Amino acid sequence: MKNIIDSLNIKATNNLDKGLKNELIKHLGAEEETQIIHNLSSSEMQNIYNLYSDITKENLLNQIKQIKRSEEHLVKTRKLRNLIKDNEENSEFNELINKINKGNEQIRELENETTLLIYKIDNMQQSIDELSRQRDKLENELSQLQRKRSSFVEAEKILTASTRFRELQLRRKIKDVEIFALSMIKRLMRKEDFIETIQIDPKSFEISLFNRSQNKISVRGLSAGERQILILSVIWGTLKSANRNIPIILDTMFGRLDDEHKLSIVNKLIPEFSKQVIVLATNSEVPKNLYTHFKKNISNEYTLNYNSAAERTIVNPGFFGVKRQGMKVND
Repeated sequence: MKNIIDSLNIKATNNLDKGLKNELIKHLGAEEETQIIHNLSSSEMQNIYNLYSDITKENLLNQIKQIKRSEEHLVKTRKLRNLIKDNEENSEFNELINKINKGNEQIRELENETTLLIYKIDNMQQSIDELSRQRDKLENELSQLQRKRSSFVEAEKILTASTRFRELQLRRKIKDVEIFALSMIKRLMRKEDFIETIQIDPKSFEISLFNRSQNKISVRGLSAGERQILILSVIWGTLKSANRNIPIILDTMFGRLDDEHKLSIVNKLIPEFSKQVIVLATNSEVPKNLYTHFKKNISNEYTLNYNSAAERTIVNPGFFGVKRQGMKVND
């Protein structure tokens, strides 16, 4: 007890130390009478007393340790209070505290800005994701358009090649028509070497004529008979280059031709036109001397007479009354 009182710096005045001793003894050493409920042996009872003594002693030691620890904490607290008091009076410490407070405020502001930036970053990331989806969609559409465009380009190339091929084929065919028509004109025309070259424009199909000196001959300057021969020669050259046998109808083609040119057409042109040629002519166009040249190439002859009363055309066999043997005709 004395050691505890001395450690607490309690002076022996006014019997305070005696009161403390009595109180400590009362709390730590007091024993309460208890009714014995177990019939223990003397050795068992001694063990219980020993255990109680140990527990009481250990409790007292723990209390002493707590008191010493409290004293140490109290001393440290006093030192810290003195330091704080000294520092509060120091201006540098106040400035440091102010800087720390400002730093904390700046930290809070930066944390708020950081939070706001994170929110903005999240929104921007969502926008980026949406733009990425739109970009992927547009790239897909662009890819499809490029494939379609590639197909269109290929189709355009094919069309261009086809058009170019047709143009080349047309030029070749027109060249053949020019050659065949020129050969027939030279056979039919009385003027030798009057027309040396025939050119047909592949776009407008305009016919140009040139003489031996390669001077252009005006088509309008030709006579009506010469124009008739030119047209018939071009038609014949077209059929010849196409290698087609189609029926040909020649309607009153002799009206503007002289006898020599008529004879050339009957003997040289009509037999080579096609396997079936129908010639519509008046009796004035085909005189008897020309008719005798016609007969060797004629299969059938008919005369068409209009009946005013019946208001219809009547077909009679023969050429203006000249009948050939074995001819039949139906009304």
